[in-house]
Amino acid sequence: DTESMHIFDCKESGSTLRFMLPTAMAVLDKAIFKGSGKLPERPISPLKEEMERHGCRFEIPDKTTSGKTIGNKETEICRIYGKLKPGEYSLAGNISSQFITGLLFALPLLKDDSLLKITTPLESAGYVDLTLRVLKDFGIRIDKQISKDGLITYKIPGNQIYTEPEGLYIEGDWSNAAFWICCGALGGSITCTGLDINSAQKDKEIVSILKSMGAEITLNRSSVYCRKAELNGIKLGVSQFPDLVPVMAAVMAMAEKQSCITDAHRLRIK
Repeated sequence: DTESMHIFDCKESGSTLRFMLPTAMAVLDKAIFKGSGKLPERPISPLKEEMERHGCRFEIPDKTTSGKTIGNKETEICRIYGKLKPGEYSLAGNISSQFITGLLFALPLLKDDSLLKITTPLESAGYVDLTLRVLKDFGIRIDKQISKDGLITYKIPGNQIYTEPEGLYIEGDWSNAAFWICCGALGGSITCTGLDINSAQKDKEIVSILKSMGAEITLNRSSVYCRKAELNGIKLGVSQFPDLVPVMAAVMAMAEKQSCITDAHRLRIK
């Protein structure tokens, strides 16, 4: 039976795993997901439970035996049986935006309409907005509604088809650029090009963060110039851009006075 199953080796990529779990099961009725490094230890709940409520059955290896990862050797994360079914889905907004993105990829492919309700305020909202922008480029229609108490519901028509656009601009990656911009703030001067200042990527906040610490930054339409300056410590809430924490910790260590990072609870699972 294993030979007839599609195998998805996600290596060490959490986003790949969480995007592909629902997307694969929108079109397949059985699949195996593998990973290496720390990926098999990272949570797939509550996405797993929502998929189980909508037609899928998960088999998870015993982590004390076959599920252990040794070095970079790949290991099986789960087996899934049964196609994903349309309906009403619910996810908390403070767990992982990747779960939401995975469902936004998958639900338009199902035969009937679906609802995706976000039951708490959405953290890392910029990543979901980026997903919606790309889906729109590929002809996918999703209606975003915000309630009086600020909670989001996505109305997703079914039976949609992804249509490749004639031309598509791939944005530069603000998450990786952040490391180089910080190098400029600490060690001299640097210019990073190919960056969209109007991007929905939340890691572009690196610019305002470094400015608030005293770095000298000049913005052009598609580039950022940063020059070394005397930096001061700050208090920084990172719920909307947790991936900036490693590089910002390095910068803060070199700044005058103490800095404080708050709202970083989700980093415990990264």
